[in-house]
Amino acid sequence: MSEFAYQIFSSLQMAKALIEGSKSLDGNAWRKLVESGKFTYFSPYHNGPSYVNPINHMVDSCASIGKVVWKPSVPFHATYDNSTWITSCMHNVLPEGQAKQLTHNPDGVTESAIKYYYSHAKAVN
Repeated sequence: MSEFAYQIFSSLQMAKALIEGSKSLDGNAWRKLVESGKFTYFSPYHNGPSYVNPINHMVDSCASIGKVVWKPSVPFHATYDNSTWITSCMHNVLPEGQAKQLTHNPDGVTESAIKYYYSHAKAVN
């Protein structure tokens, strides 16, 4: 599956969760839900809930990578070397301080919402 398909599917799942969670089609209701720090939805980027950063409204998407090696013993020969496999998520790449520095949110987000998001996003991955 291509990355574009993942992005489209994730966006549709997020829109569905925003509508269901806020019980509204109003963007301000969605913003309030996201900025609570507790908004999650099921996306192809996690095996479980994907948290959305209340500071910049970005999903905590993750990617796993590893070195590709040649192994004639496996069906397609080229496979990942499990000893090099790593997973990195947006909360690792863009920590709280940088997210705050790069995002202009005139209304601000509560520290409790930010703390909740970062503690729970890290617990998932």
